[in-house]
Amino acid sequence: MNIPPTTFRILTIGPLKEQYNSSSPLWIDSKELLDAPSRLQVSASIPVSGGIHPKQYLELRFDKVQDFRPDRIIRSNPYLRNILDARNYVREARKKGLSDSDVAPKLESWAGLPSLNFPRPKERQKGRDYSSSPVDEILKMVAVSPQEETRASRGLKGVEAQLNSFLSKALSEIFSDQNFKAMEAGWQGLSMLAKEGSRADVQIGILPLTRDSLDDAIDELLGDLVLDLPSLILVDLPFDSSPRSMKSLERLGNLAETLMVPVLVWITQGFFHLDDWDQLETLGFLPHYLEQPPYGKWNELKKKTSAQWLTITCNRFLARFPYGSSYPAREVLFNEPLPPWISPVWALATLACRSISETGWPTRLSGSSQGVLEDLGLIDMGGSRVTPTEFSLSRDRVDQFLMAGIIPLCPIKNRDQAFFPSDRTLAGGRLPYQLVLTRMVQALIWCNEHLSRDLQGEELAREIEKVIIGFWEKIGSGGIEQLQVSVSMAEREKRGLVSISLKPSKGVLPSHEEIRFDMEW
Repeated sequence: MNIPPTTFRILTIGPLKEQYNSSSPLWIDSKELLDAPSRLQVSASIPVSGGIHPKQYLELRFDKVQDFRPDRIIRSNPYLRNILDARNYVREARKKGLSDSDVAPKLESWAGLPSLNFPRPKERQKGRDYSSSPVDEILKMVAVSPQEETRASRGLKGVEAQLNSFLSKALSEIFSDQNFKAMEAGWQGLSMLAKEGSRADVQIGILPLTRDSLDDAIDELLGDLVLDLPSLILVDLPFDSSPRSMKSLERLGNLAETLMVPVLVWITQGFFHLDDWDQLETLGFLPHYLEQPPYGKWNELKKKTSAQWLTITCNRFLARFPYGSSYPAREVLFNEPLPPWISPVWALATLACRSISETGWPTRLSGSSQGVLEDLGLIDMGGSRVTPTEFSLSRDRVDQFLMAGIIPLCPIKNRDQAFFPSDRTLAGGRLPYQLVLTRMVQALIWCNEHLSRDLQGEELAREIEKVIIGFWEKIGSGGIEQLQVSVSMAEREKRGLVSISLKPSKGVLPSHEEIRFDMEW
């Protein structure tokens, strides 16, 4: 018997490349993520200071996910790669014990190096040619003593240090660029999804969009996704409480309700009109705070039927440690200027993938026992405190967030772990319920498209029931405790209404709720 596809499909939307040029996502198997940047032609033009490059920008191209690493960035950019090669040449010369005079001719002819400063002893400063270039200065390095000729000179050590410093500064400027950081964070999130999804029947859709291009793309998305339905939509774009954000959230809710597919989004501290999450303690009881007039649109959104398809998260986290002395990058040591935060929607989607690999269903999403993310990066908060998230919360504050319709990612104290305390939607329902409902609706859509049009009444109901049971058996792990399918057909017309009543086992749906829905046939 033919049954609907059981692949769980996650559509990811975010700043995954610099240029938005399509409303059609790239769908890949979880194991195919490695080469996805090349297929999407991901590149970036990073503004840098004139001291780094005379054109004040660096062109970067990313063909593989690993190309976002510092060493790969240097090696993939011809300008930076050339400087690295010079650094490696000097380093090797020092290891071999070559003198300045041995190395100088090579460096003199080396094109594309930055300005370098070579200090010289006073006795050789007399008669200096001030018109000479920095590289010419290498040729005028003072002769060293016989004892020093047997090892690398101080001059070569200084040249290596300057080249290292230059590459370190270049990386610092690249990793300070907000657009680059958002892009790199998105690919970190995709890597987390792919790692968990590779153990399960998961497909990932990648749709690069910026915050500015999202609103224009939503209408196009509806037309495309109706014909190619995902199981879950993840939006890695920041929202606050501004009218623009509220309008976008409303439109995303309408999209989700029309498709009957849950959407995950995240908010920044700007939602509460804060400059930093550290200021959260200045606010009173959050549900009361959000009753103020500036949050009128937010409260209207919570009351809409579409709110059951929206899940709002907050509190970014670290998927890796920041680059620095404790977590050095290859080739060049540099201190990452800003923490590499990634948005909490990736955490929730990753937990969905893990749940699928364990049970077949994306329903174990919350709680400190079964919904914990591990092996996260950590940041030092001082006072012997480390955390994988932007901020920590008291139990009381967590409850206030949940009452407000927001689920925060909560760190486990001084550990590389975090979890969601709840899996509720903005309307107050449960995300696992919506995810199972989505799977059932899409299975019934498949029946409508594939079962014979000659089937009617009880005969049609029996065939639909067989398909649903087969669908559950193929997914495995847990079952259906109750299933009722009824069909009411209009007289003299091959049109009607199919009604489904289904109660999953508690192993599939922890809330043990009954799922009911109707569909025109």
